[in-house]
Amino acid sequence: MDSLASLVLCGVSLLLSGTVEGAMDLILINSLPLVSDAETSLTCIASGWRPHEPITIGRDFEALMNQHQDPLEVTQDVTREWAKKVVWKREKASKINGAYFCEGRVRGEAIRIRTMKMRQQASFLPATLTMTVDKGDNVNISFKKVLIKEEDAVIYKNGSFIHSVPRHEVPDILEVHLPHAQPQDAGVYSARYIGGNLFTSAFTRLIVRRCEAQKWGPECNHLCTACMNNGVCHEDTGECICPPGFMGRTCEKACELHTFGRTCKERCSGQEGCKSYVFCLPDPYGCSCATGWKGLQCNEGIPRMTPKIVDLPDHIEVNSGKFNPICKASGWPLPTNEEMTLVKPDGTVLHPKDFNHTDHFSVAIFTIHRILPPDSGVWVCSVNTVAGMVEKPFNISVKVLPKPLNAPNVIDTGHNFAVINISSEPYFGDGPIKSKKLLYKPVNHYEAWQHIQVTNEIVTLNYLEPRTEYELCVQLVRRGEGGEGHPGPVRRFTTASIGLPPPRGLNLLPKSQTTLNLTWQPIFPSSEDDFYVEVERRSVQKSDQQNIKVPGNLTSVLLNNLHPREQYVVRARVNTKAQGEWSEDLTAWTLSDILPPQPENIKISNITHSSAVISWTILDGYSISSITIRYKVQGKNEDQHVDVKIKNATIIQYQLKGLEPETAYQVDIFAENNIGSSNPAFSHELVTLPESQAPADLGGGKMLLIAILGSAGMTCLTVLLAFLIILQLKRANVQRRMAQAFQNVREEPAVQFNSGTLALNRKVKNNPDPTIYPVLDWNDIKFQDVIG
Repeated sequence: MDSLASLVLCGVSLLLSGTVEGAMDLILINSLPLVSDAETSLTCIASGWRPHEPITIGRDFEALMNQHQDPLEVTQDVTREWAKKVVWKREKASKINGAYFCEGRVRGEAIRIRTMKMRQQASFLPATLTMTVDKGDNVNISFKKVLIKEEDAVIYKNGSFIHSVPRHEVPDILEVHLPHAQPQDAGVYSARYIGGNLFTSAFTRLIVRRCEAQKWGPECNHLCTACMNNGVCHEDTGECICPPGFMGRTCEKACELHTFGRTCKERCSGQEGCKSYVFCLPDPYGCSCATGWKGLQCNEGIPRMTPKIVDLPDHIEVNSGKFNPICKASGWPLPTNEEMTLVKPDGTVLHPKDFNHTDHFSVAIFTIHRILPPDSGVWVCSVNTVAGMVEKPFNISVKVLPKPLNAPNVIDTGHNFAVINISSEPYFGDGPIKSKKLLYKPVNHYEAWQHIQVTNEIVTLNYLEPRTEYELCVQLVRRGEGGEGHPGPVRRFTTASIGLPPPRGLNLLPKSQTTLNLTWQPIFPSSEDDFYVEVERRSVQKSDQQNIKVPGNLTSVLLNNLHPREQYVVRARVNTKAQGEWSEDLTAWTLSDILPPQPENIKISNITHSSAVISWTILDGYSISSITIRYKVQGKNEDQHVDVKIKNATIIQYQLKGLEPETAYQVDIFAENNIGSSNPAFSHELVTLPESQAPADLGGGKMLLIAILGSAGMTCLTVLLAFLIILQLKRANVQRRMAQAFQNVREEPAVQFNSGTLALNRKVKNNPDPTIYPVLDWNDIKFQDVIG
């Protein structure tokens, strides 16, 4: 995640500010920083990009305030499109001393490079023109004494005095020591004699990175890329600022001779290439010479050095397969890709597959896709440069990867495990064997091989699936890179079925001092296979274990020949042809053969005028069945005591009630087991508190009681009133219906006289609707009816 964050941060920096692009492309060439009678110049180059604003070259008054104020004559460099130049003729040598800068702007961001010029006849000369250190480094800034004078030496920082050395103590190397350097220590340091001035001063610039070594980022919590060939990690972006003559993400690629720049497209125009060119890059890089030159003026050529092959052992043991030999050589000039070769025993010449420079060495990496035992023999690393030729023979011994001859053997299996003999010997190939792997996977599953590292011949595979076919093989590993051999022959096996569940209702109780009784519910297996119950008993205090087989038709077993007062762990399972699953562990103590000890940690607390709480603890292993609390009023006879017997031994506290106020009691506690009761060593005293008087503000409590009763009474009256209203409404409704029904039924008969007979005719009436009375069901009864 850190590397991803670094890439994102770098990308944002590139897109938004362009600082990195500018920092990598803006170059200031300080030609002859030590001024004499020769012509000197400053050239600022924008390589590979076009700045939005003109490039400027000026005096750096931030570094030196007391330098010349005359403006510089900046001209266009006719040899380059985007470059500015300042040239001082020999007659203007007196106005050159001081600090300078070159500035270009990219997307509004200013990129500034700083450098200095000083007189070659100065009293002191710096060891380097610039010095780049990390935060926290111990720094020594050195000035070499050139002229000897009987004067005190003085040292300034950015034009301000900081240190002096008496005349008789001025050493040949004048040093400024900065322990644990910080960014505020950065600046231009100058040294001279006290009687001198700007023209006799020597300058060097200290650059302190904002972060510690190999760190970058706003909080310096990112790790820098490993910059090669003296590249410097940028504290804001984490990228490498490459020295002139190198390029690449880590400065691993060397440029062609006399070329420089981020893409090595710029070329030195001097007759001797980059001689007398001091290249200055943005901070925190500073200034340095081009490849092949050294000194303050960069005019001292590095002499040719015959190449030398380093870090190549005389004998190399390799495993058959892919092989990447490395040839590493020094010398000057450094060997190139074409100048390094590798010769096989049969005369075949190999050329590097990869090549880089690092720490003044050329590193050639060759690739052999498949090396075999016939390739064993003398190989030769050859380097041939303009400075000379060197060869280094070395012997390669190719080993055959080991492979077991036999498949592993399966010793035992269960439903979720298997015991395997890996049979790693004999094997084909070369040893010695460094490690062994047991590979396994289910046969009918599309799964990758799993493996475990094994050290012994017998190994147990756990967490397997029941009733599953597996295949096994062994892989041997010998020492060296690529030492994993081909897996050996495959063995197949099938795990057992899951066994029956453990017995239910397991109960373990002590029966005597030497016997425990284990019981369980009857077992009714689903299959017709014979079965039995296996009981495992082991002691907690001793290394004593016993397994007992009990017929399946029994429901109990006595565990005999045990030791008194000892704790045992028991578990059981039901076995058929396959072993069943173990039950949970049961623990029990055999009965004690001695009286129990007295309860411990007896405490009396929460004492009131009529009660108190007594607590205690008991020791395990003494078969304590009950606890007896005996108490009596002090001074009374022994037969007037009260015994409270607690038959549950797990209870560890009890509250005594019904005590008398302001009374002293004598309390004893006994523990009882199968042998008898314990003997208390001493009695405990309990004194109850005086009976508390009723508080004076009981009126408030009475008022609360009255309020509660009043509220309840009002509720009852409200319910009763509602019930009476409903009853009255129902009564009126019933009377109205009865009156209507009576009116419909009652009709007077009509009397009609005829001449013949007396006929009584009744008027035909319509049958009225029957009166329907509601039927009350239990579900219709409401809570309000019950209240009524």
